[in-house]
Amino acid sequence: MMPLSIEWPSGAQPQRVTTPYNADTGTIELYAPAGTPIVAGTAGKVIAISGDSVVIASGQNTVTYSNLRSIRVQIGQQVNAGTVLGESVGPESFRLSVQQAIDPTPLLIRESAFYLTPTTDNLRLRAAPVDGEVIGTLFVGDPLESLESRDATQRKLGVRDEWLRVRTADGVEGYAAAWLVEEDKPIPPPAGQITGVNLDLFHPLGHPQPSRLKGIGWVRFLYNVSYNPANNSYGNTDLNAVYNRYHPMLEQYARAGIKVLLVLTHQTYGEGRDEYWPWRAMTSDKWRDLSKKYADMLNRIARQYAGQNIVHAYQIWNEQDTPPELAVAAVPMPAADYGYLLAESIKAIRSVDSSVQIITGGHVNGPRQARQYAQKAFAAMPDGIRPDGVAFHPYGRKAPGSDTPYGPFGTIENAMLEYVRALPDKPVWITEWGVLDHPNDPAQQVATYALDFLSFLKNKYRTRVAAAIWYAWADGMHNGYGLVSANDQPKQPLYDRFLKG
Repeated sequence: MMPLSIEWPSGAQPQRVTTPYNADTGTIELYAPAGTPIVAGTAGKVIAISGDSVVIASGQNTVTYSNLRSIRVQIGQQVNAGTVLGESVGPESFRLSVQQAIDPTPLLIRESAFYLTPTTDNLRLRAAPVDGEVIGTLFVGDPLESLESRDATQRKLGVRDEWLRVRTADGVEGYAAAWLVEEDKPIPPPAGQITGVNLDLFHPLGHPQPSRLKGIGWVRFLYNVSYNPANNSYGNTDLNAVYNRYHPMLEQYARAGIKVLLVLTHQTYGEGRDEYWPWRAMTSDKWRDLSKKYADMLNRIARQYAGQNIVHAYQIWNEQDTPPELAVAAVPMPAADYGYLLAESIKAIRSVDSSVQIITGGHVNGPRQARQYAQKAFAAMPDGIRPDGVAFHPYGRKAPGSDTPYGPFGTIENAMLEYVRALPDKPVWITEWGVLDHPNDPAQQVATYALDFLSFLKNKYRTRVAAAIWYAWADGMHNGYGLVSANDQPKQPLYDRFLKG
C-alpha cells in the first residue's frame, strides 16, 4: 500500500516539524500556534471525530489530525486538500499521524508561497467568510499570501461565493473574496545569477581579478567623482579623469560576463561643495537646484558608457530614507524631494541610454516605513516615469526558520512583502546585505546564514529578485564581513559557497 503525499496542512510560517516522528505514539508535531487553521492535506472522507482529533480516509490510507479545536467538519463529509478542519489548540503545534507506525515526515510536501493580488480597490478583508467582521481594506497591487494549499487556492480563484484565507504584507490574516483576487504574476527580473559583491576602486583589495569572481552575477561600485586620489581632494568634477580611472576595470568585469552596477550618490556630485550643498540644512528649493545639476552630471556619465555594454544598471543615491538623526555616511532627503531627483535622473540617463536599468537607492529604514517612503517618492514623480526596480539593504534580517544570530530585526520575507508592494510590476534589488561589525566571527557560521538567505530568495522569490549583492568583498572595506580576509585569503567555507551561489 503506497501512502499518499500530504500537502502541508498549516498556513503557519515557517513550515517546520517541531517534534520529530515518535514511533511509540505514531505522531509528529508541526508548527501551528494556537488558533492557526488546520486544513486537510489530502482529499478524502471524514470517518471519525473524537475529542480533538479528525480522521480522514484517503484511498487505502488514513490521516489523523489531532490537538484541534473548533472542528468544522462532520463524519461522512467529503473534503478536498485545503478544506479547513479546525484550529490548532497550540500553544505551538498540532499532531499528525498516518496509519500505524508510518513516519509521515517524508510524505509532507512543503510548497512555496502562493501570492495573490486584488483585482479591484477597496476590497474588504474579513475575519470570517461572507459576513465576517471587516478587518482591513485591500487595493490593487497589494501582495497577499494564500494560507490555503496551492491546489485549493487555484480551484477557488475567480469562483463567485468562494473565499480564500490570506495574509497581508502587514501580517494580518483574514478572508478575501476569491472572485476578486488573482494570482500575482511577477515581472521576471534581469536574467542570470543574482549573487553579487560590493567592490571599491580605492581599497587595495577592493577590485579583485574577474577570474576570482567566477560564478558571481554582479559587482557594485560607488562611482566617486568627487574624490581625486592624485591629490587627496574632494569636490572634483572632471568626468574624463574619473572615466579613465574606472573604465578599464569595469570593462574587465563586463567582458568576463559579470554585470556592473554603478551607485551614483552625493559623492558623484555634491560632496566637498558644502558652500552650495549644506546637507544638514537643505530645503526643497536647494534639493531641486542640486537635482538639476546632479542629473546633468548623470547624463554626461551615461553618455560616456552608452553603447559599450559595460554598465548594466545605475543606482540613484544611497540610503536616502535614513532617519536624519542616524545619518553618518548617507545623505537622506524627504521622499518628495527624492522623487524629484529620481525623475530628473531617469530622464537624463534615458535620453542617452534607453536600455540600461535604473533603480532606486538602497532603502534602509524599517520595511514598512521604507515602502511608504518609496511610494511617496513615486507619487511625486510625473506619470510614465518610474525606476526599473526598488532597492533595499536588509541588514539584520535572516531567512525564515534560520538559526542564526544575524537576524535581530526579523526575516527577509517580511521585508520582501513590503518592497514587492512598493512597485508591484518591477523586481526588487538587494544592493547591500551581509554581516556588519563582526570581522572575527566564524566563517562557517556566516556561511550558514548567507546560504540560508540565498536559498530562501531563490526558492520563494526567484522571479522577484534581480540581485543580492554582498557587503563586502574584503575585510577592511568599511565594516563589512569580507569574503576574503584583510590579508586577501578566502574565508572558507563562506568564500566557495557564496561564489557557487
